[in-house]
Amino acid sequence: MEDKLVEFPDQHHPIVRIHPDTGRRSLYVNRPFVTEIDEMEPDAGDRLLQQLLRFAENPTIQCRFRWQPGSFAMWDNRSTQHFASQDYGDEHRRMERVTLLGSQPFGPTDKRAKQLVHD
Repeated sequence: MEDKLVEFPDQHHPIVRIHPDTGRRSLYVNRPFVTEIDEMEPDAGDRLLQQLLRFAENPTIQCRFRWQPGSFAMWDNRSTQHFASQDYGDEHRRMERVTLLGSQPFGPTDKRAKQLVHD
């Protein structure tokens, strides 16, 4: 296990991410990977994290893509959370994923965010 921690150390990133092209803010938390909020007491951090996760998982702010033959979907992971439903039964699902090299996430207090506002 220690070898994996060296190979894949804990990552820290902002809760609110600034899109590097648009300057728009987005919530940057998800249940599988975010376990705590830095610089907060554990109980308070967990309460806030649970509230943010519930918000992000709210179906009223989700886009539900209904697949049809020949469908194509693409999204920008810098401002979109993706969750694949297991609702296709015995049907075959083919997915080809392309991930482009991106920039390190930054938040509202980062100097890069301030440059976006002023440009």
